[in-house]
Amino acid sequence: MHTGEGLKEFRGCTEPCLTATFLQVAIAALYYDPAHFFATINNNPAVIGQFIDQWLNDTDCFIGIHDRKLCILGLCQLLGMPNVPGVADNAKRMLPSLIMLFEGLKRAYESLQDSDDDSDEETDDDDEEEGEVLESDEDEIDDEGQMYLESLQKKVNKAAAGQDQFQVSATIEHGDDDDDSDDEDDDLFEETNMEGYTTPIDDEDAVDEYHAFKATLEALQANHQEWYSAITADLSQDQAKHIQEILTLYQQRKAARESKSIEKAGGYNFTQNTQVCIRIYCSLLNS
Repeated sequence: MHTGEGLKEFRGCTEPCLTATFLQVAIAALYYDPAHFFATINNNPAVIGQFIDQWLNDTDCFIGIHDRKLCILGLCQLLGMPNVPGVADNAKRMLPSLIMLFEGLKRAYESLQDSDDDSDEETDDDDEEEGEVLESDEDEIDDEGQMYLESLQKKVNKAAAGQDQFQVSATIEHGDDDDDSDDEDDDLFEETNMEGYTTPIDDEDAVDEYHAFKATLEALQANHQEWYSAITADLSQDQAKHIQEILTLYQQRKAARESKSIEKAGGYNFTQNTQVCIRIYCSLLNS
């Protein structure tokens, strides 16, 4: 379906699941190429206004990591276009919507981390328990098996009296046990079907939504002071605190990525100047 035709259909859509789907497709198109997106719908103010209004109304319908991240990137894109119809009219709703999305996104990331940690711990525990059980069972099997074979040998020898005796030996082979347990739900943190797919914004080196938010606010504050004042004027102290927490979390995520990059590169690479500073510091300690 053509994007413009899709938005026309979207205006009359009353099914929540279809509305969310329409929004995701339209937001992705807007984020990928804003100029082409608006040209596709002929820059129709009524359609654009309806789209933005529905978008902000349904912010709480975006769940999971992928959907929230896409919505955040789209809103950041929209914040940089105050002259687009419907954007200025919703100035007071922009940041509160973003705060709600970031709060949900933080919970989703934490759930993902907890799920990974629990999976690792369960794997380690299962391995240890399985090793202990197998060792115990094998000892019992060896003892009982040997007793059985000795008893069987005596009976065979007795029945074969007067004939050549033969030795009884046996080996116990372990077959593959059928796994009758139900498959565990691997998607504890995956709140939407989209989480099962990889899109360009999900790549490890893709744009970071926290960085996009920070860069957007800084650009507006520096270059569009009037518009920046319009979107921040009615923020409560609690909302302002949430924005600061988002920016702090960005710094933490940035530091974690840098640390991970250094680890992949083989550790810290001290420059000559760094080494000189270390020697000076050590000499001061010894003086």
